[in-house]
Amino acid sequence: MANGRLPQPLAVRLESQSAQPVAHAYVGEDGAFEFPRLTLDPMQLYYVIVNVEGFTPVRQTLNIGRDTVFAPRISIFLEPDVVDTAGDVKGGSIVSVKQLGAKIPDKAIDEYKKARKDSAEGNYSKAVEHLERALQLAPDYYEAQNNLGVQYLRTQRFRDAEKAFERAQSLNPEADEPLINLGSLYYQEGQIQSSTSKEEAAATFQKAVGFLQEAIRKNPRSVTAHHYLGAALYKTGSYEQAEPMLRRALELDSGFTEAEFTLLNVYTRQSRYNEALQQIDSFLKRNPKSSERGTLEKLRQQIETALKPDR
Repeated sequence: MANGRLPQPLAVRLESQSAQPVAHAYVGEDGAFEFPRLTLDPMQLYYVIVNVEGFTPVRQTLNIGRDTVFAPRISIFLEPDVVDTAGDVKGGSIVSVKQLGAKIPDKAIDEYKKARKDSAEGNYSKAVEHLERALQLAPDYYEAQNNLGVQYLRTQRFRDAEKAFERAQSLNPEADEPLINLGSLYYQEGQIQSSTSKEEAAATFQKAVGFLQEAIRKNPRSVTAHHYLGAALYKTGSYEQAEPMLRRALELDSGFTEAEFTLLNVYTRQSRYNEALQQIDSFLKRNPKSSERGTLEKLRQQIETALKPDR
């Protein structure tokens, strides 16, 4: 698990397919975590759950098999979260004249503030309740509408989130945040679909591409939009198109770890092994204590073996 800039303590949960808690663990400073010894049913699905403010919630399947039961291992990469209301730090978005003139009642603003507090504490259902009340009081409250979509997305209520982001975009047509969030929504949905239908997932990733391209047209300095666009293009196999998007994300934020890892995946998929090695070495030089060091060193060894001429 990439643990840069993550709060401590950070909890990881293991749940059964019926959403019943099975175990929990805390992530150490090195990014590692370990569940207690468990007897797991190989006929059941289990999910590793991570909810961290500022990152997309993780619900990753733990595949149980004969080997996994004895030595279960799983690596989790956290994706940057959907955009709330202020846009990327390096860019910002334009507010429409309609929004500048909107009169938001104090009670609606209070509900919005309560929702922000609940969201920061991981109480997404309560946050939804506050935001829905805020919108009852002020139907044109753009920030509340966009944030409502964020809360729906965090709980994987995809269709509700989709409607909320579309409504937010109609309230503030010049904003890039709802477009980024729609791209994030389809990216997450595509990842889930990948395990059951590659064709369905590819179509969903392509929907993400369209919204993210539009977001970049509105805000060319959006780090999040460039990274998600690069990641979505990577998922569709459009490696040559993905690379410049990921490079641009890193130009805008050189410490964007997720973009570095996605770019590394682009290189390996294209068998550009020398560039992949350079990417690994550059990252480890800048992050010598990274929790991903073991994984990256193993990958480097595999690449070096592949590059050796046959004897």
